[in-house]
Amino acid sequence: MENKFKRKSQHTTKTHVTNFDSYNYTLTANKLERYLQKPSEHFCADDIIDYVFEKDIEMINFRYISADEKLKTINFVISGRTELQNLLKYGERVNGSSVFPYNGERHPDLYITPDFSTAFVNPFTKIPTLDIICSFYTWEGKKLDSAPENILQKAIDFFQEKSGYEVKMFSELEYYIISSSEEDFITDEGNYQSSEPFTKFEQLRAEAIKAIAQCGGKVRYGHAEHGAFQYRGKHYEQHEIEFLPAKPVEAIRQIIIAKWIIRMLGRKYGVSISFSPKVAIDKPGNGLHTHFILEKDGINILGEGSEFRKSSLKMISGILKHAKALTAFGSTIPASYLRLAHSQVSPHYVCWGPSNRSALIRIPKINMKAQNQRKNQSGIFSYDPLYIYNQTMEYRGTDASAYMHFFVAAILVAGIDGMNNEGYLKEIKQSLVTTNLYMPGHEKLKDNLDKLPESCSEAASCLEKERSLFTEKHPIFPERVIDYVVNKLKHFEGEWCAKDILQNGDEDEINHLIDFFMHYR
Repeated sequence: MENKFKRKSQHTTKTHVTNFDSYNYTLTANKLERYLQKPSEHFCADDIIDYVFEKDIEMINFRYISADEKLKTINFVISGRTELQNLLKYGERVNGSSVFPYNGERHPDLYITPDFSTAFVNPFTKIPTLDIICSFYTWEGKKLDSAPENILQKAIDFFQEKSGYEVKMFSELEYYIISSSEEDFITDEGNYQSSEPFTKFEQLRAEAIKAIAQCGGKVRYGHAEHGAFQYRGKHYEQHEIEFLPAKPVEAIRQIIIAKWIIRMLGRKYGVSISFSPKVAIDKPGNGLHTHFILEKDGINILGEGSEFRKSSLKMISGILKHAKALTAFGSTIPASYLRLAHSQVSPHYVCWGPSNRSALIRIPKINMKAQNQRKNQSGIFSYDPLYIYNQTMEYRGTDASAYMHFFVAAILVAGIDGMNNEGYLKEIKQSLVTTNLYMPGHEKLKDNLDKLPESCSEAASCLEKERSLFTEKHPIFPERVIDYVVNKLKHFEGEWCAKDILQNGDEDEINHLIDFFMHYR
């Protein structure tokens, strides 16, 4: 059907190429990039309007991320060019106290304005729809200081100013697909990177990766994870999608969009999706391991050499120093503390180490020679000492319940605190662990290590003790945001103390907790 609002002057693809002809966008998954022949960070309002009327888009969805870190939606029917221009220019008003409860009546009216770089074609709607992620402003036209994205951006700017390094990050998103299928199912076997037919939902994962890429996400790969079992009459199968490094705001957006996409595909396949940190007793939980990279002049400095030892170790020392308080941002529900319990294969002690998966901070070992080899024209491998793309610092204590914007902002604050305190380096030597703490025989070593909080209330208390670090010493967080996080953690504690429930050993009580938080975030 011809769109009655189609513009009079027809542009060809050539029109959009002007400063970007050095790159071929014909293979990019993002439909707007492919049509406009330009990277998404250069999208403008006219580009959006061009695409809408050329491709007969009938609706615009304004999406935003609220305090609970879920995608919210406002739908607009496109009724004319002028209306669309005004919508893209001025945004729309929302109820501020509903979006961010910690603001109360401080900002009753907020405005969401579209970030054109985030525009994507909605892969699920029957009506052709374009979605755009929005940012928050006050009625005065100022960025909302307490919006998660703006808190994070403030921390990023602060970190770069104080350290001289640019931060990039990516996460490993783990989730369970839960089904009631009667088909044969391999149970209690290592499912890691299994292929069909030994894993049932490889196709769902493949569709998710494709949709994430179409929506602007940068996926590195996906695979089946360890968890594969039958439990209380249902089949559980664990998968993981790992992303490519990106600027923190972009990296977190794509995690949240990916969770939405995977859940939508779960509806299509007639299965349930859970990102919960614990879905069954004594079975692998879902983590959200997050990797950090420091760059200087576009070069990853986390490789070999003096800068890694000097700067990165200081950053790690600050993160470990404040790890207990950071847990309040990264593990926000009682099920998180079932996962972090010492009986489970997940971080429990405040320590770090090279290629040590039992450590809170892991430094993955990479084969520097293999990473840097390139074949020259004569067929001989050459070594590029600057190519250290894969070296990261991996924080393993977070899960998908995390307030990711707040968590990453707090990580950066803790990192700067470490860079400013030479004394922390003495402590980091004591927390270096090169052995697997999951294995028996390390009780003496574990006795000398600090433990992460074991319940929501313990995490809340740790954050309260150190709140001045985030609000005064390095004023990144408004006080009311810290209050919100602390109060949410304390709210759960009355009925759901994971530490007490585990000590009681009542299986029904543990299952009740697991079921309640199975789809919490």
